[in-house]
Amino acid sequence: MADVRLAANDAFKRGDYSRAELLYTKALSLDDNHRRYNASILGNRAAAYMALNQYDKAIKDCNAALQYHPVYFKVLLRRARCYYTQNHYKESVADFDEYMAKAKVAPDDLRHVRRERDQVQKDWDRSKYHRRNGWDDDFYYSSHQRRPKARHRSKAHKHAGDPYEQAPPRPPYVPPLTHYQVLRVPSTATQAEIKKSYRKLALLYHPDKAKTTQDGELFKDMSAAYAVLSNEQLKATYDKDLRYGGH
Repeated sequence: MADVRLAANDAFKRGDYSRAELLYTKALSLDDNHRRYNASILGNRAAAYMALNQYDKAIKDCNAALQYHPVYFKVLLRRARCYYTQNHYKESVADFDEYMAKAKVAPDDLRHVRRERDQVQKDWDRSKYHRRNGWDDDFYYSSHQRRPKARHRSKAHKHAGDPYEQAPPRPPYVPPLTHYQVLRVPSTATQAEIKKSYRKLALLYHPDKAKTTQDGELFKDMSAAYAVLSNEQLKATYDKDLRYGGH
């Protein structure tokens, strides 16, 4: 068992994640009754799946590992991150919260995890807002164009001290869009998907075809987003900032 596990770990460290996944799978077949060992292997295979962007499989392995070893906090954190990549914000936040409450980690590490958790919460709030309002062109401009409109109210309302008559309601907070949201692709989109979406949107909002000044502004934002996401180095930096407290 130790030899197979060591070979799998070596493959993972070399960046050969497909090989590591195969070896971890082989290691799992060696002793069905060794719960702690299998929990460790499942946790490691989950990491390999994450490196291969196979997050659904990684989540399943994390679930299985936690069945074997319920206080395997490293895997709990791994699952929180997997849930985040799949936009399962509620589950991700719950795992982050449990990790921070129960895992014994250094203060610096805890602060780092808390930043991750806060970013997930921000994205969750943003997602809920978008679902309520719909993702359309009107929503994109809502922070600039939409304001609560005054309504005609009866004298009875006025004499009753209606708070809407006493002070105008505060405009709703509209979270800023990420580059991914501007281009209407998920954060897990491939370069091909990003390029395809940008080209499709560019045909609609190019300045030569823009119907309004807002269309022109949207095209500028799309171009800026594409300039970042189409460059691997810039995209990596942006993704890091997005996850750890940037946008």
